[in-house]
Amino acid sequence: MKAFDMVDWDFVIFTLKRFNFPSNMISWIQASITTPRFSINLNGELVGFFPSKRGIRQGDPLSPYLFFLIMEVFTHILKAEIATLDSFKYHWRCKRQKLVQLCFADDLFLFCHGSLPSVVVLKKALDTFQSLSGLSANAIKSEIFISRIPET
Repeated sequence: MKAFDMVDWDFVIFTLKRFNFPSNMISWIQASITTPRFSINLNGELVGFFPSKRGIRQGDPLSPYLFFLIMEVFTHILKAEIATLDSFKYHWRCKRQKLVQLCFADDLFLFCHGSLPSVVVLKKALDTFQSLSGLSANAIKSEIFISRIPET
């Protein structure tokens, strides 16, 4: 499944409210993402209209903006986790900017020092975000890269 297909609608609405979107705009967006119905083309005939249960549609001009806002929530979760743990260490090349993540569409890159406490912070933030949003990292497509770059 694609990331767009996994987003929990209640989380989308929660996110819009947290970013202080006007209530009428939230209602429009909610109607846009919760009312689509789908059918299957079977031997040239459309069969069985059924409602969508979750996700935001790829191809909808609104979807990238909603996904961006949802990933911004992950940024807030990550910053909160980092702030609570003194033993978190930034990757040495990212320390000055306090860069921890980059997000490109539905791809996410996380950076930290290779110490166990730092990696645990990232994992905890991912787990919290998954429980709230319904989004999870695809283990098959995920990679961890650890290098021995000297801190000079």
